[in-house]
Amino acid sequence: MRSNLLAFSAAALLLAACGQQPPPTQTCGPANCQGCCAGNLCQEGTSGQACGTGGGACTACGAEQLCSSRQCTTPSCTAKTCKQKGFDCGQADDGCGGTIECGTCSAEKTCGAQNQPNSCGTGTCTAKTCEQENRNCGSLSDGCGKVLNCGSCPDGETCGGGGVPGVCAVQTCAPKTCQQLGKDCGDVLDGCGNTKNCGTCESPKVCGGSGTVNVCGVGACVPKTCQALGKNCGNVDDGCGNTSPCGACSGFQTCGGAGTPNVCGAQCLQSCPPGFTCDAQGVCSGGSLSDVVLDVTVPPQHL
Repeated sequence: MRSNLLAFSAAALLLAACGQQPPPTQTCGPANCQGCCAGNLCQEGTSGQACGTGGGACTACGAEQLCSSRQCTTPSCTAKTCKQKGFDCGQADDGCGGTIECGTCSAEKTCGAQNQPNSCGTGTCTAKTCEQENRNCGSLSDGCGKVLNCGSCPDGETCGGGGVPGVCAVQTCAPKTCQQLGKDCGDVLDGCGNTKNCGTCESPKVCGGSGTVNVCGVGACVPKTCQALGKNCGNVDDGCGNTSPCGACSGFQTCGGAGTPNVCGAQCLQSCPPGFTCDAQGVCSGGSLSDVVLDVTVPPQHL
């Protein structure tokens, strides 16, 4: 026994001489850590990268999850009512992938008249199609009170995966969580062209009440208009947790067609020559024909 003690003491002295310390005698666990353990170090357990409780191993939460009460949870989606969306007729998207029925109009009025989706008015409504809006997946409101199914994506592709809503593509865009965006209420854009719901506020707080969009705060939130946001088509977040319809596009223009979300525009089928720009009608214009070099091959017999 004495020889074993002498050997242990010699090893300890050798480690000290080399500038190293003996391994800790206390292991991170339930007895000494309220959060979670990572590499024998006790973490708070409230971080998305180190989430956990009871001295267990830390867990990294998924991209769509939050660390709440030291557990990785997926924020639930609160479906919107017709009243919350400002709609009074037809079918509409509830914001969580479902469809809500918002009623019918009286005989002298039409749902979606004057380019006001799901609103009763005087006049006619021209329904949009998935093809006209360049959609090949997901749901789309036709503007006249019906929700269209634009199809599903093949294996390996996701709807909106390339950052364009309603278009199948290989996932190249990583959608941001509400926590990453710093938002805790209302509908927000996830950075990939899709909308997600970040929850509701507890009274007396309201969404946007402190002046910060999609953040719970005390005070009244003044919803932003389509004009103030610089938008003229589709549905947009008004900054107070609700969605406002900004109308529809006409002619060759589509909503977001020029690359700016919720702004009517068109995209030229091919790149424009030097000095020309793609105008709102999808036509190359503004340049001089003298600047255009035609790539034409002349047969030898005509030289």
